[in-house]
Amino acid sequence: MDDRKLANLESQLGRLRPAAVPQPLCDHIAQQLRDEPLTMGDRVLVLFSSVGSIAACFIVAMVIWQWSAQSAIPHGGTADDLDRMRMTAEYRELLATR
Repeated sequence: MDDRKLANLESQLGRLRPAAVPQPLCDHIAQQLRDEPLTMGDRVLVLFSSVGSIAACFIVAMVIWQWSAQSAIPHGGTADDLDRMRMTAEYRELLATR
């Protein structure tokens, strides 16, 4: 698409404004929402959706935590290697002070 045509399309789209929602329509929707109580199925759906969202957040947090814990270990090493390196450093410091 030509740059001039694209610029023209963008300017036309930029001039578009959403139409106002009529107040009687808003009142009608509000009245329907007030009149309809949540059924047991709706409540279960909301419950499972909420629990699923929390579980997804927990899974993402665990993946990030696991990834950050692994990135602290030197390349090609394990957590045991990291502990051995710390103990070796402490042992060297102990020997240097004596």
